[in-house]
Amino acid sequence: MRIVMDCVQRKGNPRSIALIRLATNHTTHQTRRCNMTRLLTVAALLLVLTTCAYSYEIYTVSPAISDYLLMAEGPLSPPCKLGNDLDIMASRGEYEPASFVIQTEDGEHLDNVRVSCSDLQSGTATIPRRAVDIQIVDKLNVGWAIGNVKVAWHLLYDQAMIDATDDPPPLTGRMENQEKYDEYREHIRAILGKTGALPETLDEYRPLWKKNILVKTSDAKSLRPVQVDGREQMWLTIHVPQDAPAGTYRGTVRVVPENAPQTRLSLTVWVPDIDLLEPVETYSIYNPTFPESEGYPGWSHAMVSDEMMVLELKNMLAHGCTNPNFYNGVTSRPDGTLDYSMLEKRLRLREEAGLPRGELFLPDNPLIICRTLEPGEYERNIKYVKEIQAWATARGYGEVFFTGADEASGKTLLNEYEAFKSVEEAGSGVWVATPPSFHELVWDVLEIPIVQFPGMVAMNNSLEHLKLLRDIIPNPKPYRHCQVRKAMTTDWQNLIAIPHSQGFRFFQYFDSWLFPGEGRRSRGFGMHLTGVDGTMTWSYAGIKGHGRVRDAGETIGHRNMVMRVKGGVLNTLNWEAFREGYDDSRYIATLIAAGGEDWLEAQDHERIFEGNLDELRREVAQQILTLKGEAP
Repeated sequence: MRIVMDCVQRKGNPRSIALIRLATNHTTHQTRRCNMTRLLTVAALLLVLTTCAYSYEIYTVSPAISDYLLMAEGPLSPPCKLGNDLDIMASRGEYEPASFVIQTEDGEHLDNVRVSCSDLQSGTATIPRRAVDIQIVDKLNVGWAIGNVKVAWHLLYDQAMIDATDDPPPLTGRMENQEKYDEYREHIRAILGKTGALPETLDEYRPLWKKNILVKTSDAKSLRPVQVDGREQMWLTIHVPQDAPAGTYRGTVRVVPENAPQTRLSLTVWVPDIDLLEPVETYSIYNPTFPESEGYPGWSHAMVSDEMMVLELKNMLAHGCTNPNFYNGVTSRPDGTLDYSMLEKRLRLREEAGLPRGELFLPDNPLIICRTLEPGEYERNIKYVKEIQAWATARGYGEVFFTGADEASGKTLLNEYEAFKSVEEAGSGVWVATPPSFHELVWDVLEIPIVQFPGMVAMNNSLEHLKLLRDIIPNPKPYRHCQVRKAMTTDWQNLIAIPHSQGFRFFQYFDSWLFPGEGRRSRGFGMHLTGVDGTMTWSYAGIKGHGRVRDAGETIGHRNMVMRVKGGVLNTLNWEAFREGYDDSRYIATLIAAGGEDWLEAQDHERIFEGNLDELRREVAQQILTLKGEAP
């Protein structure tokens, strides 16, 4: 008797099925070998049962970036579709994601799942497999409303790096006792008028939060075998080589569990004959990070090595953040001369990382900006601004901007008027986060107002303090309140037009913390539609820079784009969405340069407010090719 194990897939169903065929080999020695045959049959059946004991399904996630997050339990989100075909578009030099979910049957477990990708071929052209980075979107306890929920959020290689426990942190929200919790509830009632879904007692509130434990201080360098209990989301980042010929490239993604048959997914990448231009908008971010060598004893901000800073700057560049702001710059010596050593070093690190030379968003020092000026300080500001600008120009950089008092309003903002004016008179300008009321106070001297996206903070406060996160994640649409739609209202369009009337620019921030899809929407097609000139959102890794996971265990927030760990950072879906918005703007710039602005302006705004941006971007690429006289 001959035993053949054939693990195949049924057409249209990615679930791997183990089939056993027992075929009889009739020989003249069959009778004499009966006992041996039976032993071999039993051994083979045991091998089959051990190897193919578990079944699973594959769901592609399209678009990869959306407002839906993968939860540990419950129904899969609408972007998840049963299938094994991954189909994306990416131009030369572009990074583009593709994603899929491995889903087991209830109570079943896949051991040591290995995921790999072949080379991608288009005729004789090849995108090598090393250009396809494979990670897991690990399910961690992420929280930005009442309670946190295990959702896929951070991209990493080693699933065992962080343990998302079912235990509450020692001090939930720094509330040591019921008295502190009562004070918190009354504070929420005072500012929001109600307490929403907040429980009445601390004993009810604490179990809503679960802690994460940092098991390992650094991530692996490539994907480690994955354990699948229920579901896991995999993430592919395809980096198309800059010299790749146009064409449709095809390859195979293999999912190989240790205790179940393998599955193959097809990966198709259309590379159009397009060389993307840089966007006209500015892509910046708040980056409160300092080199350790600058030495601030007791300084509360994150201090990193030069090597780590270069690594992080390379990560920013790869995500389209080409000009992060500075938290240090030029200082003045006791004799009044300027010391450029810190700025010189920071620029050297940026250049080593490959960031382009352009505008510089510096802090206020050594100028006097954040208060009413005293006699002589107006002239001193002008002198320093001209000296710093001349120094930067000699190094090949563009215009230098200085910041004011962060989020100042009312009298505090008005007190800065003369300082803003002195910087402008010197030929430079001020950038600063400011409320919309800037237009009543400093509209004619503030070069770059950076304004909270309309309703974003109010929406964030409402969700953070009044809603249970477990109710939001499965269906985010009622809570999203499209920010781009709000920015198209008459009031906001008038606000954006005010700096434009002076030849100034308008930047946005807090755009968006909560939903990755909304973040992409607001920073790409949304910025073009609304007339916003740039984004400088909070923040790359936060002030402390620990990503809010400590040895003691904390919930992971949503305001940081990455989690800083030893030797690198863990990207979040929000950071991947930032890059997608940047790439959308590159396609827009390329389309407009090709003469396609009328086509773009004719698109229904609803496509930007609510539509599938992957589909819209593909149509933009097709239109670019048509305008070039090439068949899409």
